[in-house]
Amino acid sequence: MNKAIAVFDIDGTVLRDSLAERIFVHYLLAKGELNMFNGAHFVKHFLVTLPRNSVMASKGNKFYLKGKSIHRIEKLAKECFRKEIVSKISDIACRKIEEHRACGLEIVLLSGTLDVLLRCFQEYLEADHTHGSTLKVLGGRYTGDICGIYPYGRTKAEIVRTYYGRNPYDLSASYAYANHISDFEFLGLFGHSALANPTPRLLAKAKRKGIGAVYF
Repeated sequence: MNKAIAVFDIDGTVLRDSLAERIFVHYLLAKGELNMFNGAHFVKHFLVTLPRNSVMASKGNKFYLKGKSIHRIEKLAKECFRKEIVSKISDIACRKIEEHRACGLEIVLLSGTLDVLLRCFQEYLEADHTHGSTLKVLGGRYTGDICGIYPYGRTKAEIVRTYYGRNPYDLSASYAYANHISDFEFLGLFGHSALANPTPRLLAKAKRKGIGAVYF
């Protein structure tokens, strides 16, 4: 018997009105962990990358962490999650996750946020699998580059096809929840998909396809 999964986006979905990485950046600033040199790394990568890929220049730009100790960032990520993020997780989303788990589905978290944050969500929500932004490490410090695929837009669909698009998984019996227009192709892969707290553009497009909305 093939397995079914329930895939949840994080920003705007599990966190209805918040962005996990934005909260973390503010936390790092408050702790004095980021300075003008970190900002300069971010801006340089933005300017170099923008002409060929606007998404990777902005959303996929993790160069503000260049040179940072992986162990220090992991420690601060756990602190930030506990102090600033966990209280913002939707109770309704948690209940939906529990419903799917009780029915035997594997829980998947799929988000462009940092993997150090996504692991905190995984532990808290007891998710089976995660796919986030994994950064390259050299000598125990981040380089700023992303390993593999950055999960955003069409690449989310690519990740789903790669890991769950064949036996033993059955996408026709699986569920997905996301909120942004960039998630439209990803949502279309599943037999049961729903717009979670959808943006107006996504809601308008999805209505024409008969995809319903839920609010976490």
